[in-house]
Amino acid sequence: MNDNNIEKNPHIQALLTLHHGLPRGGPGSDRNTLKALSMLPGLPDKPRVIDLGCGPGKQTLVLAEKLGVKITAVDFSDGFLDQLMTDARERGLGHLIEPLLADLNSLAYPANSWDLIWWEGAIFATGFEKGLKMCRPWLGRGGLLAVSECTWLKPGAPREVLDFWEANYPAMMDLASTVNTAQGAGYDVLDHFILEDEDWLQEYWAPMRPRLDELEGQAEPDSALAQVVAAARREIALFEKYSQYYGYVFYLMRVPD
Repeated sequence: MNDNNIEKNPHIQALLTLHHGLPRGGPGSDRNTLKALSMLPGLPDKPRVIDLGCGPGKQTLVLAEKLGVKITAVDFSDGFLDQLMTDARERGLGHLIEPLLADLNSLAYPANSWDLIWWEGAIFATGFEKGLKMCRPWLGRGGLLAVSECTWLKPGAPREVLDFWEANYPAMMDLASTVNTAQGAGYDVLDHFILEDEDWLQEYWAPMRPRLDELEGQAEPDSALAQVVAAARREIALFEKYSQYYGYVFYLMRVPD
């Protein structure tokens, strides 16, 4: 199911170079993974769980340790999956992780295949609405879906912020529109919460800053790597100044009975 052309894209290669070996592929924290999990009602004793776009898999390990069941961890990058499995074996969790190298857009499962679908910080790969509609048949009645998605938190963002996100993620919606989209895709939205700034600044970007310094000195001018490094620098600077306008939000959803 994996599209081998994905990693051949120069921009994707540059992003993978930037994130290689880093603990996270996006904003988040073990604390908020556990918080989101604690807010989901009615999980069976041995739920069938899949983690979509797992990246290096910090949240995958949290889910495996907390639930004590096998987690199918899906990503397009074998480097991320290798990192996840190395960490899982070191923590004695290797037997609970089933890595799957695949393009998210090519996944196909029978109806009612999963009790819980986890999608932390990666649903942009398909688009929010498309991703939710893709998952809906895979969940039976009462099936649960946890998604974190970058969201506009209040209106009036400065033009430089709007321009950055229009160039990088034009599909980003505000809270109300995101909830409405989820409801339109066939889910009850049980709850949501905003990730704290430290999930960006400390958990995600603090380990990345030395890598940015290193790559900045290596990247050829105008190369994809140079562009990715510059964009990351810009994203950090904007968030440090304007985080009140946008952030990652965890949305907890359930398929109606």
